[in-house]
Amino acid sequence: MFGWFGIWIILGIAVKAQAKDFGTQGHVFTIIEEDFLEVINSRLQKIDWDEFNKNTQNKTKEYVERPTAVAGITRAKESKEFFYDPTYVLTQDIIDHNNQLLHKKGTKVNPLEFTHLTEALLFIDGNDESQVKFALKQQAKIILVKGSPLKLQRKEKIWIYFDQGGVLTSKLGITQVPALVTQEGLKLKIKIFGGDL
Repeated sequence: MFGWFGIWIILGIAVKAQAKDFGTQGHVFTIIEEDFLEVINSRLQKIDWDEFNKNTQNKTKEYVERPTAVAGITRAKESKEFFYDPTYVLTQDIIDHNNQLLHKKGTKVNPLEFTHLTEALLFIDGNDESQVKFALKQQAKIILVKGSPLKLQRKEKIWIYFDQGGVLTSKLGITQVPALVTQEGLKLKIKIFGGDL
């Protein structure tokens, strides 16, 4: 009879008739809040930018000169050898740019079948003078886990590397140094030198 519109009007009147004013139920405070952009702007104006830039440059230089030491690496007490097998199993199909299947999921791949370790890698603690002297006598690429690679590089006039974030040592399972990595067949041999060098 009334249609939907009429029903809504009747319900609206009924709800409005039930409304009551209960008055103020607590303290009311005016909201006083600074504009967010003004707060940021005022803080930026308080910064001594010359000092900030100088500190940033010093911290960057310190980090480059002496990167963060790789955690968990200790000086080897005993000599030992172990092998690292770089073989991995593909978790998905490998498809080329023409949508052609190169390798099926589940295929075992060993990178040493396609490329070789052309130079031995020697991981050392650059803060340990005996390890540095030992490393300089070896035919290997020197990679520090602690110390200053640039200082040693300038002194010895050879390229010195650093295992940033322990990426290589953790992958190879190296927890002690000095550690020499060479290739033997399709595996990498890791030789740990313990005792006196």
